Amino acid sequence: MRRAAYVTYLSRTDGAHQALAAWQSAIGTTEETPRRQEYDAAVSAVAETLNVVRLEGPDAERADPARSA
Repeated sequence: MRRAAYVTYLSRTDGAHQALAAWQSAIGTTEETPRRQEYDAAVSAVAETLNVVRLEGPDAERADPARSA
């Protein structure tokens, strides 16, 4: 489960990066405010998925020393 959460986190991080680039490109135009709002939403999504990754804890393989031996 943690791996799926981490993949989601990486995807959301990529989306936030794209939203940041769009917002920065729109500074000084009429599109600045909507792009900033999209960026804010994307950053919130990143924070939410990061919390999920943290809550999932370590992978089962790492948590069970008997498996790694």
